[in-house]
Amino acid sequence: MRILYYWLVGTALADTASQSLNGSIQTGTVTSAADLANRLQSVLTLLAWPLAFAAVLYTAYILLTAGGTPDGWTKAKKNLVNVLIGFFLIFAANIFVSLLHSLLLSQ
Repeated sequence: MRILYYWLVGTALADTASQSLNGSIQTGTVTSAADLANRLQSVLTLLAWPLAFAAVLYTAYILLTAGGTPDGWTKAKKNLVNVLIGFFLIFAANIFVSLLHSLLLSQ
């Protein structure tokens, strides 16, 4: 389990570093509201997806340790619904910021 954890963390850190090197997350001064929204979207997305994945792992842990008890299954189902809502909100927020960015640049 530890090996899987270290592999996932290492992969996420390497992906973050490569995105920073490729210029996905830009540094410097903010020149417009669209630029600010784009940068906030990049940073918050980099934080949100690993947290959402950790929530899925926690839900799986709850389900595996429930041992067939109805309370454990109910808790795992509620947590899974919350995680799916979180995934939807992350996706919707990215779409909203992209829409806002395109609207601000079209003016």
